[in-house]
Amino acid sequence: MAKPVTSPTKSVSVRTKTRAGTVPSEARLIFARNYKRERKKAGLTQEAIRLKTGLCQSFISEFENGHTSINIDNMAALSDAIGVPLWKLLVP
Repeated sequence: MAKPVTSPTKSVSVRTKTRAGTVPSEARLIFARNYKRERKKAGLTQEAIRLKTGLCQSFISEFENGHTSINIDNMAALSDAIGVPLWKLLVP
């Protein structure tokens, strides 16, 4: 993510596009970071998640690393695949 631009009065965050063309929101980045940690804690590979969810392994990798955005339906499917409630993965 780009560095914030500062002015004498306030700080403004500059958002850039990712390879996929969308910028993940802060909540999506929190989800991605927490999800990756919990997936590894569960001993599951991205390939195992692909088999459980039907999502492409490359998509899983890109969202875990903040290179693409993710919708709420896919968040729910991924949280179910690792057995962690979605809300817990959204807590900073």
